[in-house]
Order: sequence, then structure tokens, then C-alpha cells
Amino acid sequence: MNFTIKQETSSDYRAVETMIKSAFEHAEYTDHDEHNLVARLRKSGAFIPELSLHAVLENDIVGHILFTKIMIHNGKEKYPSLALAPVAVLPSY
Repeated sequence: MNFTIKQETSSDYRAVETMIKSAFEHAEYTDHDEHNLVARLRKSGAFIPELSLHAVLENDIVGHILFTKIMIHNGKEKYPSLALAPVAVLPSY
């Protein structure tokens, strides 16, 4: 099984969101709102387009990951970092 990792573009949004809904459809711990979370994150200042990636197998999107900017606070110090969420993969993969 060979798949390709691609950077998401705005033309992929609908297909990625549909895949995310399918990936979490039967998950035990979910609010079934992950696809909307991704849509909100894309509109936020934390969004990094280059780190919104999806896996493609035979022209079908089968997975998606999204990294966004976060700030970790440790007392008086702050550290820029990345959050990875959500991670979605179709259950058949």
C-alpha cells in the first residue's frame, strides 16, 4: 500500500472534513465535532497551512493531521510550540 502525503489546500477542505467525520463516526470518545474544530483552526491565527497534511491513496483522502501554534506557559517563561490535533485516519486503514 503506497500512499502520498500532501499539503492541504482550500480545494481539499470539504473532502478532508468528510473524511474526518467518517474517521470519528464510531469512535468511543468523541463529540463528533472534529471536522468543525479543523474548520475553526484553519480560520485562526494559530493555523500553519504548511502543517495541515493529508494522506492520499488511489486519489482518496484516507488520513489528516494538523499542527497549530501554541504557547506553553511555565511560570514566568513562555515557550512557542506546536499542537497536533486532531489526527484522523479512516478506520479501514
